[in-house]
Amino acid sequence: MNAGKRGFHYVLEPVALTRQWALDALLVTLGECNTALAARMTERDALRAQLAQASSEWTALGRGGEPISVDRFALVARYVGDCGERLQQMDLAVQHLQQDCDAALDQVVTARRAVDAMDEHRGAMWREFLKDRQSGEFKVADDLWNGKQTGTVGHDD
Repeated sequence: MNAGKRGFHYVLEPVALTRQWALDALLVTLGECNTALAARMTERDALRAQLAQASSEWTALGRGGEPISVDRFALVARYVGDCGERLQQMDLAVQHLQQDCDAALDQVVTARRAVDAMDEHRGAMWREFLKDRQSGEFKVADDLWNGKQTGTVGHDD
């Protein structure tokens, strides 16, 4: 091999790195979004459990056959109503977070395609480089062979 030949250099490496960094940042954003969504869904599930408990208390008050005070009735009614409102708000928050996560996922997919395209292009350029280098090496070998056959190559015996 000729020592003067340069190795492979991908001129679009800065672009490829920028795209990879953008993808990495988007993956972090998606991870944070999924973490927030999971936490919010856990809160929502706990709130649903509280509402189910309050609803069963509400139902039990009516079945007991015992008179209940107006204050107790109003307290349980307010609590059930408050839990229902908080659950609706929590459902909206979960929907918004899910939309944010979906948007982040779309951005990750787009960024992944850009990185994959750069990788594919780099691979094509690498194969072209190897082909050119191999072609040059074959030419040098042919020239040496032809020189040897015609006697134009010096003998150092």
